[in-house]
Amino acid sequence: MPAIVAAGARASLSLGYLTIPREPCPVEMQTARDRVLAACRKNGIAFQQGCTADNVIARIDEGVRVIAGHSEASAIKGRAHQKRKLPV
Repeated sequence: MPAIVAAGARASLSLGYLTIPREPCPVEMQTARDRVLAACRKNGIAFQQGCTADNVIARIDEGVRVIAGHSEASAIKGRAHQKRKLPV
């Protein structure tokens, strides 16, 4: 499945930031992210974004399909929200 990554370091560097702004993102970063997410959803392409245990449910609900962040807590919470179990 193809996936698009359009947040975080890549977007911040493209917009001239030398460090990665933390959430809430600057308006121009949020606008770009929202446009890419909408295009991905329209075309059936998975969108990747880093998530935390605090925001993983909101991200899934808005359409993020590939979760980054290396957090077991986020993974557990996301699977429970989607009623999925880790395959054995």
